[in-house]
Amino acid sequence: MVDPRDKQYVDLPHIGAGNMVTKSDQLVAVQTAREEGLKSAKFFFNPRMVLYSKIRPYLMKVCRPEFDGLCSADVYPLLPNPRKLNRDYLFYVLLSRHFTEFAIAGSDRAGMPKVNREHLFRYRFPLPDVSAQQTVTAKLDNLGRLCRELAASYSAKTKALARLKQSILAHAFTGRLTNSELRVAAE
Repeated sequence: MVDPRDKQYVDLPHIGAGNMVTKSDQLVAVQTAREEGLKSAKFFFNPRMVLYSKIRPYLMKVCRPEFDGLCSADVYPLLPNPRKLNRDYLFYVLLSRHFTEFAIAGSDRAGMPKVNREHLFRYRFPLPDVSAQQTVTAKLDNLGRLCRELAASYSAKTKALARLKQSILAHAFTGRLTNSELRVAAE
């Protein structure tokens, strides 16, 4: 662990569980150690690592940062051996329902469940060769991109429908919507 007030760390981004978006690779509201005024020891991470939030494992908070930074003690920075385990493959394993059920089963503390390190490292999963892992993760990344595009399109259409509804209501309650306009709109 490192002191976030040290010169070499103070301007690095800090990631806590609250910055990690559930079931995605997204981060929100990330600030530097200086901006957050951090004082307690943090873990250092780099782009070769996967970050996994050990708090409330059912939230499935995992990310693959593309930068150096610090993470809270409630986030495990995991460094896979690249000759055996592709970083992206590990990311998807940690996002899987099977892993999440395993993590939940090994969580302690009723109020705020946490996954302990020993339990985490007992997890077993299929591990094809690195080339096959890269093929799988490339396909998963592409499907994820397509899902995000569909979600953005759906969101835009939902917003457009909401604006249309408000426009119709505004016309209806200001006397600008008549029976003849309704017939034309229906045709």
